[in-house]
Amino acid sequence: MFNSSLAKEMTAYIDLRISTFSVSSVYNDKRTLVLLDQYLVQTGFQGKNLTEDILSDWSKTLSGKSKTVKEKGQSLFLCA
Repeated sequence: MFNSSLAKEMTAYIDLRISTFSVSSVYNDKRTLVLLDQYLVQTGFQGKNLTEDILSDWSKTLSGKSKTVKEKGQSLFLCA
């Protein structure tokens, strides 16, 4: 499902969320992490620490209504 250097961490996070919430309520978290994972692979990110700059640059690549993009970014900032 995930391919970046943070694949194990992302998978563990989703597994933890699923153990706490229903699969359907975790869907948006998973979709957002997939987008971040794809961005990290495309940019060649190899680290384990996401900085605010990396997340900010990633959020600029998101499309959709500004409110939706903001919410996607905020959900990850809250997880970090």
